[in-house]
Amino acid sequence: MQFIIGQTWMERKFEVVPFSLSIASIWLLNPDYVGLRDKLEEKGYTVKGPEMQRLPDLLAIKGTIEVYASSERRLIGVRSETSTTDVLTAYEELISISIDVLGVDPANIMFHEFIGDLSVSTGANPMDVLAKVSQGVKEVGKIGNVLGIDASSIGLRIAPKGSNPASRKWLTLTIEPFFVSHSKRYHVQIVYRAELDAVKELTKHLDTRLKQIFEKLEEDVTTR
Repeated sequence: MQFIIGQTWMERKFEVVPFSLSIASIWLLNPDYVGLRDKLEEKGYTVKGPEMQRLPDLLAIKGTIEVYASSERRLIGVRSETSTTDVLTAYEELISISIDVLGVDPANIMFHEFIGDLSVSTGANPMDVLAKVSQGVKEVGKIGNVLGIDASSIGLRIAPKGSNPASRKWLTLTIEPFFVSHSKRYHVQIVYRAELDAVKELTKHLDTRLKQIFEKLEEDVTTR
C-alpha cells in the first residue's frame, strides 16, 4: 500500500470531489409544480428561456443549482456539482416554499432521498486497499476458479442488515476504485432515504462521515 513512511492516517491528504449531488422528495400526490415554479422565480430562479431546454425535467435554475421534477414519479428535488452546503440550502428553501408558502401538508411527502456520486482520495492505493478487504472471503476465490483467474474483489457495497431497498428508509454505500485513476482515487456512491432531519444531518456532515469511514477502512486493512 502506498503510504508515506512515518505518516499517520490523519496526517495524509483527504479530498472529496463531488461529481453530482442531489436531494429529492417523493410525494403521495403530485406537488404544486406551477405554484412552486412561480415562487422560485420570485426568489431569483430562472424558470423560462433556452437554458431550461437542456434537460426535460428542469423546473428552475439558479447558479449551480438545478431544481428538477417528475410528475410521473411525483418527485421534486435539487441537484448540483458543487457542494453539499449548496444542495442542502437550496433543498431547505424548496421544502419551505412547498410547505410554508404553498401550504402543502407535510404528510403528503413519503420520504426524502440524498444521492451522492463522488471521488475520494486519501493517499492510499484503492486497488490495494479493496483487494485486501476481500481476503478471506472464500466465495471470491471460488468465482475466480470458475473464471480461471486468481480473483480478488475490488468493490465494497454496504447496506443495513436485513433491510428492504424498496422501503421508505434505506442506505447503500458503494466504494470502488475510480477506474480512470484507479491507484489514486476511490469512486463513492451513496443513496440515503429517510425522514427530512436525518437526510439533512447526513448531507451536512457528509465529508466528516466519509473521512471516518475511510479511516476505519484503511487502518483496519493495514493491521491485517
